Amino acid sequence: MEQVPDWLGVGISLGLLLAAVLTPILSSLSGKVHKNQVDNANLRAHVAENYATKPELKESVDRIEKRIDDGFTRLDKKLENIK
Repeated sequence: MEQVPDWLGVGISLGLLLAAVLTPILSSLSGKVHKNQVDNANLRAHVAENYATKPELKESVDRIEKRIDDGFTRLDKKLENIK
């Protein structure tokens, strides 16, 4: 069996050392990415539950405008009856 050249042995050793160093770092980053994904999903759920969407806001504004218009109409009728 042929002996492995010195440079190849050094390359393999450096590769294994690099893998031993990078594995915990990548694992930690993966955990942080997962945590951020969960936090993002929770934030989206919170916003969906607590804040109005554009159509809901438009409906609310339309109702308020209608109530104001109705109030002014009633006020105009009362003022006409007084005259």
